Amino acid sequence: MTQMERPKLAAKRPAAAAADPAATATADPPRKRTRAFPPQPSVAPHPLGIRPMGNLLFARSEPGFVDTRGRGLGPFARFDDEFLLAFLVTYLDDPRALCALGRASKAWYAFWAYDEIWKGWVLERWRDLPPGGPVPKVYVPTGWRHTYIHLVVGTPVEQLAQSPLVADPVQIPHLYSDLLFHPHLYASTPLAYLVDMLEALTATGVVRAMDAVDRPSVDAFVAAYEAPNKPCILRGCMAEWPAMRGGAWNWDALASRLGDVPLRAEAVDMLLAEYLAYMNAHPADEAPVYLFDKDYPKQGAGGCELAAGYTVPPYFTADLFSVLGATRPDYSWLIVGPERSGSSHHKDPNSTSAWNAVIRGAKLWLMYPPDLVPPGVFPSADGANVSTPVSLMDWWLNWFPQTRQLVRGVPRDRRPVWAVCREGEIAFVPCGWWHTVINLEPSIAITQNYVSQHNLRSVLEFLFCNREMISGYGNADDAADTVGGATASEDNAATEAPAAATSCAAAPSTASSARPGGNGNCVDARRLYEDFVQGLRTQRGDDAALMSVLDAFVREVVEPKQAQKSAGEGVVECNVKTEPSLTLWESILAGDGGAGAQQQQQQQGSHEQGSFLASLFG
Repeated sequence: MTQMERPKLAAKRPAAAAADPAATATADPPRKRTRAFPPQPSVAPHPLGIRPMGNLLFARSEPGFVDTRGRGLGPFARFDDEFLLAFLVTYLDDPRALCALGRASKAWYAFWAYDEIWKGWVLERWRDLPPGGPVPKVYVPTGWRHTYIHLVVGTPVEQLAQSPLVADPVQIPHLYSDLLFHPHLYASTPLAYLVDMLEALTATGVVRAMDAVDRPSVDAFVAAYEAPNKPCILRGCMAEWPAMRGGAWNWDALASRLGDVPLRAEAVDMLLAEYLAYMNAHPADEAPVYLFDKDYPKQGAGGCELAAGYTVPPYFTADLFSVLGATRPDYSWLIVGPERSGSSHHKDPNSTSAWNAVIRGAKLWLMYPPDLVPPGVFPSADGANVSTPVSLMDWWLNWFPQTRQLVRGVPRDRRPVWAVCREGEIAFVPCGWWHTVINLEPSIAITQNYVSQHNLRSVLEFLFCNREMISGYGNADDAADTVGGATASEDNAATEAPAAATSCAAAPSTASSARPGGNGNCVDARRLYEDFVQGLRTQRGDDAALMSVLDAFVREVVEPKQAQKSAGEGVVECNVKTEPSLTLWESILAGDGGAGAQQQQQQQGSHEQGSFLASLFG
């Protein structure tokens, strides 16, 4: 076992020998379930002795109680912790000033030790450093504060690890703060607890285990899952991938053979070796940095080798966006992350479906049907944005249990589904489904979004009715400024091969050069509907089934809207909001505890996410 590999949470399931999907569709995983909802496991005390705010209720009456916060913060004690954090990040914005403030009292010291502040400062500086440049991006295992010191001051990692504050941290008695305590809670709660909650709710019928199918035929997959828009796990479909053979993509091999490939980890360009070193340090983050790169095939010979490690499974080769050629929206990503990394609830862009293949590790998937907005997820009135909790564990511990109330009255076949997708397995994500993913182990995966005959109607409607919400072209303002983008034709028709087949020829020769944002396509995203329709008629006009879907959409949606516009009614929106948007705060003031806002938003969708602390750092 290499340093990166860890014991599995559960024994790996044996591969089934049969290939008939009708005979091999199973519920996953087949563990014994209990109907009792498990209590939240206890965690070790906070290293500084900070406690959650709820403990203050009884602590005030205990002998020897000291108001550490009130005494230590002085006049700032009247403000809540969220305001103080925003103040420190927005107005102080100086590590030296924060260090000086941390010496004033133990209460300010607690804010000085809040690692998320230092993480933001480190990532800001890392963004300005080119991958493979003279200053490497080194994460110090003792935390982001020490990482900043190593980056700016140059203090050796070994010296920082021997700091007395690491072995014997300062204790801050009688300080109660959810903001300062929760990152420790979320980073310490065992991930197996999430599976325990799902098992308990599966036993009571609140959620359902996702079907797992062994090597179905394409026709069987389409009939059972793609056509009815139903999620599933596909097994046994990746055995022939080069990435799966002979340990080609194990962690040590990737670091030694392809470590100099520059990739995008959130907003930071890092060498793959630098990111794997960060992951190998097992960061104690509630929201670890996540590598999610769409340009890997363009990163020289190493990027081409990564792209050649897989082939598109036969279930997903009929990718209709390929008629757009080089002007298609972003659709393929390499994903690498440590345990606890992942993505919060969202719908996939442009109403596409997706597949996600796990090459190393294990991912926990939870999906809600399109018309069932998950608890704690608040889409905007126009569906362009969605507000979610800051961290994945925050949602799982504080919001997921409310699914029990959410599904009351919902038919069992329309309730959320879940699965653990392990090495060699593929998760199918149907269009429109809300989904969240968290890595149970350090993981590497390939994912692609695609359009087929069965989600074509949804994609056409999204492109026609939501022109300002189309994603996949980097900077939306830049794309909108370039009118009359290239139109797909027989001359630029893409094949059904993976992205690597057409991308590597134009790969840059230097791996250390920083890359521009976006996919580099000069396309007016608002014209994507017209370009897509023209490409379909030019390149797939002989497909009667596709043309039937396209003609029906034009007849039922496009022509009536054009007729209304010609009649002098102006621009007619496809999705007219007949009721004013009800904010969560307004709903609470109305006395329904927020239920009104949640109910109004049940039919709304989104594909962007926000984070409180991330927004403070831009």
